[in-house]
Amino acid sequence: MESSTTGAQDVKGIQEIHEIREILGMYELGQPLSLERLHSGFANLSYRLETDTGTFLFRICTEKSDDEIEYELRILRKLKENNFPAAYPIARRDEEYISHHGKGHIVIYDFIHGGQPECTGETVREIARAVAHLNSMKEWEPLKKGNALDLQLCQTVISQYPHAPNHYPGTFDYFRKETEYLSGPLQENIPCGLIHGDVFPDNTIFRDNQLQAIIDWEEACTDRLLIDVGVAINGFCFPKNRLDDKLLDVFLKHYESIRKLSVKERELLPFYIRWGAHAMIAWHLKHLIYVKDPRKIDRVTMFMERLKRLPR
Repeated sequence: MESSTTGAQDVKGIQEIHEIREILGMYELGQPLSLERLHSGFANLSYRLETDTGTFLFRICTEKSDDEIEYELRILRKLKENNFPAAYPIARRDEEYISHHGKGHIVIYDFIHGGQPECTGETVREIARAVAHLNSMKEWEPLKKGNALDLQLCQTVISQYPHAPNHYPGTFDYFRKETEYLSGPLQENIPCGLIHGDVFPDNTIFRDNQLQAIIDWEEACTDRLLIDVGVAINGFCFPKNRLDDKLLDVFLKHYESIRKLSVKERELLPFYIRWGAHAMIAWHLKHLIYVKDPRKIDRVTMFMERLKRLPR
């Protein structure tokens, strides 16, 4: 899920340099020179890997299975066919992409130079057009896969909460009521297709306000396209945690220049903007009810405050 750049030297994921050499021995990437932790994400460990042949993204997937990572790689092959801006995986000598380490599964990607964007009209325009291109891709049916961030996740959290070790009474009561409020609208029949599911600024790379890549496709799936719209609006149209109507207008104008929203999608858009925040709360609560984490608590608090400001 969302992650934040630290820029600090940190090799906690890979303790010994000989382990890196052992893994790189399966690739045509040269000898390692340095490994720098890029961001302290909630699900993966990502590093900037320098070798004597170039710079690469070295990612350790700590929660996903081989099958889940293979699905993500299939998505990336589809994106590459469509010239979509993303960081693509690099094959080993044996043409496989996944390596294994005690901390998790390892995939090495192209390194895309740039950084996280500010929320401006230019960056909103870029992300809106990219999400619209993604949502417009044809022949997505072979990639069909359920969304892990759905109403069922909310119901699972609600059912587990009474028996879990950590309780957050005020937060949970609000979460339960918001789940009930959104349940009806989110089950209405609207267009489906390929979605990223987590288009927040820290899952994008920009340079000079130009989108270079959307990264971290681990939540990609096939579902209602309006989910990507609602999530991306949460990511790019809420400076200082408040919805900016001008940025929202820019997003919708440029998104619809590529893919027009249906009348029903327009009607349901406010619910999906709420869902873009509520789904993040659900993901964090899923972990928080078992393991306390101040960073996750801060994220839940931020998204709850955002939802309370939005009119129903």
